[in-house]
Amino acid sequence: MAPPASSPPFEYAYDDLPPPNPRAWATSAALVGIGAGFIGVVFMIAAVAVWQVAAGPPPMALMIAASMLGMQVPAAAAVLLVSRLRIPAADWAEATSLQVPTLRDIAAGILWGVLALAMGLVVGNIIDLIYTMRDMELQSQDAVQLMMDGDLATMITLIVGATILAPICEEIVFRLAIFEALRRWLPAGLSVVITSLMFGVVHFTLALLVPLVLLGAILQVSRMCHKSLVVPIIAHMIFNSATVIAIIAQRYVGGTLGG
Repeated sequence: MAPPASSPPFEYAYDDLPPPNPRAWATSAALVGIGAGFIGVVFMIAAVAVWQVAAGPPPMALMIAASMLGMQVPAAAAVLLVSRLRIPAADWAEATSLQVPTLRDIAAGILWGVLALAMGLVVGNIIDLIYTMRDMELQSQDAVQLMMDGDLATMITLIVGATILAPICEEIVFRLAIFEALRRWLPAGLSVVITSLMFGVVHFTLALLVPLVLLGAILQVSRMCHKSLVVPIIAHMIFNSATVIAIIAQRYVGGTLGG
């Protein structure tokens, strides 16, 4: 008589469950990153207040550096730290699109940057025309105004922040963590729209909301097309660098010609 069949081991009871969502890490990374940025802002405000009480108003360049280091760097660092803790080391580069860049990635980043610049020029001119027709004054970002009117130290700090720090940190937070967190629950197209809207809103410039949202969408699509975060980082650097060059030219060359 054959012995009764034994029941399968306990561990096989979960064989039919779906595998873990590959984007599960992104939700915690995005939340921790946003939290770290908020804490950094609070700490920065407190530090500036203490400085002002102890030694008077701090230099503008120091305040700008503190604001960038206090918000953007902690947010991006937190995203990278959480992703390293949550993703197996062998899969980290592929999951975060942070592989070593190739020449093709660099070339693609340059091309997407040129596309973003073309978009910015067209949309910017349309917005400028609308404001002119309505006899309204187009308000520039505070950073632009500071670069136009600030001292040399302030201008250098803004240049470094705009052309290097902001593109790297913002791409890590928006194009990587926030997009992947949304993508876990929403279709790709809707995730692009929401991420781009968030990117535009956090720059706190209503007149430039549309071009900033479109810039965010272009950068997000570039990452999706090339599966590399380096591509939107380079494109973002090119876009910001061209903007900085235009501001500096207006400050010095334009001022000279106008005088």
